[in-house]
Amino acid sequence: MRTAIGKGDMDRATRALFAEYGAVYLAAVGGAGALCATRIISRRVIAWDHLGPEAVSLLVVQRLPVFVAWDLHGGNIYEKNTGD
Repeated sequence: MRTAIGKGDMDRATRALFAEYGAVYLAAVGGAGALCATRIISRRVIAWDHLGPEAVSLLVVQRLPVFVAWDLHGGNIYEKNTGD
């Protein structure tokens, strides 16, 4: 599954690309980086190795404390739900 992890919403163009490529966006709680780091089982750099910790990596994680912000069906937790 194509997945990205962040802390906040992004623009419509980015959401459209996620939908086009069948990707989901997971949201992490701000300040939980140390906890998330303990959940990484393995890491493999897949692009821009010269950027060190900013390189694009494939992570294998277990019990990562995140939630689905954008799903494969167009759901977006950042959009207001008025209950109408």
